[in-house]
Amino acid sequence: MFKVAEKAEEMLRLVTELESGEYDRQSFARLHGISVSKLDYWRARYRRQHSGRSGFVEIVNEPEPVLLEIVYPSGVLIRVKGELATARLRELVTLL
Repeated sequence: MFKVAEKAEEMLRLVTELESGEYDRQSFARLHGISVSKLDYWRARYRRQHSGRSGFVEIVNEPEPVLLEIVYPSGVLIRVKGELATARLRELVTLL
């Protein structure tokens, strides 16, 4: 268990060193004998730990604007979300 914790601590120390900006990722990884993909994994882990945010993103579902809405007594509903020619609207209304 201590080896895992020590390894994590070492990798996070390396990420902190990389973030100082002296080397690019490829040069830094080569210098320390690790792969770029391993370095990227630990960079992502470091950022998650230090971001102060959860891994979830709020998604807001906003309703589409409706220009015109016609509700018939039978429950039939016509919603026009964009431009509609008067002739086409008249045709829809007379069909119902």
